[in-house]
Amino acid sequence: MKYKIPLLLLSTSLLAACGSYNISIEKNEEQEQPAAQQASTQTSTQNRSTAKSEASSQTIQDNSGDYVQASGDSNIRSAPDITSAIVKSARSGDVFEYLHEKVQTSDNRTWLKIRYGSSNIGYISQKVGNVTSSAPGYVRLLENGTNIRIDTSTTSSIVATGNAGDTIAYTGYSYPKNDGRIWLEVIFDDGTVGYVSQKVATLTTTGSGSLTANVSNNYSVVVITANEANIRYNIDKDDTSAIIEKASKGERFDYTGYTIPSNGRDWYEVYSSTGEIGYISSRVGSLQ
Repeated sequence: MKYKIPLLLLSTSLLAACGSYNISIEKNEEQEQPAAQQASTQTSTQNRSTAKSEASSQTIQDNSGDYVQASGDSNIRSAPDITSAIVKSARSGDVFEYLHEKVQTSDNRTWLKIRYGSSNIGYISQKVGNVTSSAPGYVRLLENGTNIRIDTSTTSSIVATGNAGDTIAYTGYSYPKNDGRIWLEVIFDDGTVGYVSQKVATLTTTGSGSLTANVSNNYSVVVITANEANIRYNIDKDDTSAIIEKASKGERFDYTGYTIPSNGRDWYEVYSSTGEIGYISSRVGSLQ
């Protein structure tokens, strides 16, 4: 009687007999590996890809300028990557502090590292941002109902109120405070000096001084806010000029109506107790 033996079984027997039984099933094992193992393999591949991407980027120190000016409407991103989150929008002419660092990435982009707002860090593509040494000349308001104040405090008197898009000339001075705010010093066309928080304003190279101080003549006195202060002559109007008289906290001096920015602060022009014209620093006195 003849028996039919399956071909696969016969082949297996013959291979076993020859001592070389070794059927490869690697392809099937790869297809049928557990889902957790597949995920691990994919994660490993992604990590290698990310590492390769990071390795292909290059950070370069750049001291060619202190500012970055937006050359058009553009986005500031959280990281030097076109897919990273947009953290702020910029308009043409807006200026940001340049942190002297550029990042070249594998997609042939160059990203400029900047500081915006009070202390936030971001990146803007060099395709829409230019490094410059020219200081910004204006401050542009970002929100409707923004207050410009007589001093670097949210409780100080309001010099003017503006809306988004209004611009005021920038003196070039800014003052960081312990509450995390940075106050930008601005000057109106009539010479009135004020301060606006950088949380609601940005620096720009374009402007027209469209906003007008509306209460500059309402101040009549300067009140001493420090324990003691000096009223100085108008020679240089700084801490080295001669002293007319000394004053104590709470004393009041008639204000002439003129405020002069000098050496990083404001100097209020007043009449001393003897009738002489002198100057009180905004660091030790306040308009009222």
